[in-house]
Amino acid sequence: MPVDEINPVSELWPSEAMPSVDRAWLEMDMDKSPMVISAVLDLEGVSDLEVLQREILARLMRHPRFAQQIDDSRRPSAWRRARDFEPAQHIGIRHVTEHELPAAVADEMRRGLDRERPLWHVTLFPVGEHRVTVLFRAHHAMGDGVGFIQLLLGLHDDVEAPPPPLPALPRRGPLAPLIERLQDVDASLLRLRGFLARSGEDPLGLLSQTVSLGRDAATLLALLARGGERPHQFSAPLSGHRAVAWSHELPTTAAIKRAAHALGCTHNDLMLTALAGAFAHYLHAECREDIAPEQELRIAIPINLRKCSDAMLSNRFGLGLLDLPVGISNPHKRLAVVVERTRRLKNSREAHAVFIGLAVAGELPGRIERNLVGLIARKACAVVSNLPGPEQSLHFAGARIANIVFWPPQSGGIGIGVSLLSYAGRSTLGISSDVAVLRSPRALLDAFVEELEALLHDAAPATRTNRTTTRPRARRAKA
Repeated sequence: MPVDEINPVSELWPSEAMPSVDRAWLEMDMDKSPMVISAVLDLEGVSDLEVLQREILARLMRHPRFAQQIDDSRRPSAWRRARDFEPAQHIGIRHVTEHELPAAVADEMRRGLDRERPLWHVTLFPVGEHRVTVLFRAHHAMGDGVGFIQLLLGLHDDVEAPPPPLPALPRRGPLAPLIERLQDVDASLLRLRGFLARSGEDPLGLLSQTVSLGRDAATLLALLARGGERPHQFSAPLSGHRAVAWSHELPTTAAIKRAAHALGCTHNDLMLTALAGAFAHYLHAECREDIAPEQELRIAIPINLRKCSDAMLSNRFGLGLLDLPVGISNPHKRLAVVVERTRRLKNSREAHAVFIGLAVAGELPGRIERNLVGLIARKACAVVSNLPGPEQSLHFAGARIANIVFWPPQSGGIGIGVSLLSYAGRSTLGISSDVAVLRSPRALLDAFVEELEALLHDAAPATRTNRTTTRPRARRAKA
């Protein structure tokens, strides 16, 4: 089947209300910072580029959302079947050398997506014999990073294609719009009736929810009132021009976890400590800045709130703010501070409070919403996301997925995005930045690798000690 003859499953799919959190992300686009999630898959063993295109489109079309566009004629906005939708228009090919690849990927990432069409695009970069880098881009309104990574990895060769969902037949005739609106009102009344019924059966549950909501509101107000602005090094106005870098050969995930265990921390603590050291190195080497011992750099961390029953294409996360102690030069003291602060963040309600705040923001006029989000965003210098991937190597259309990287978008004028992802026994690091804020993401990535290897080297004696103390026990048990 030619690429231009692939049909979506949502030919008759009806309009679908957009959750308020998704609407919030829809309206956060800025001219120089589109709210678009990007992911790169490096494929090895690609035998036919046209077959690859066809397979990508055919597998994405299993999900109706990829054939839907924003319906701004409804209030609130909704998803509806895109008019004159041609899937082949959403995939392209750019021939570049491996040296030119990062700049080409960055050039694609700075482009916004047309709201008059489905909000996604795929670009294929053939970079060598049987090697292709696939850049997938989708608007944050369609879903969050966790959902998109699950979706993309769920398209691999060993997953049997699910049967297409049965769409409802569209209503026709002059009364169709009125009937649809009455159905929306009826659905809202049913939800309200169910809520009141549950409240009557369980008044303590209602009280508990009210108290919980009050705590979230207090937490959000405290977060908005938190002092501190971005350091001047990272507070320049965005230029709209981006640069990207991503790793290929970080230490194995097993080695990082062993080191973290030996140092009494988590894998995530170790990575954040290395990132703090990398930022300190970058500020000193690239910005020629003297770093005071008390200097800190605040980052925003997306925290997954997704349940197993949640749809993949939705936004189910909150944000937590974490101060990285970049002024502490001793890596062990820096690690201890990071461990304590991440522990406090995990035990707080910050992420849930921000999620509730985004849901409220989605119901507000666009200008008010952007101001609310901006109040949170201006307190952070970077968005740092950490996602777990599959432990085994996957294949797509017969080609091996050799590497996976993704980049979260940055709202409110933040110019730096950092992503950590584990896949097939290795961790990858991706950095995206506006060049006015961080000129060389490659320099920051190289500094991160140095810091991480130093932490692993420091952990090696403790790891060896743990092994030698457990070996005699193993011999006695065997004897």
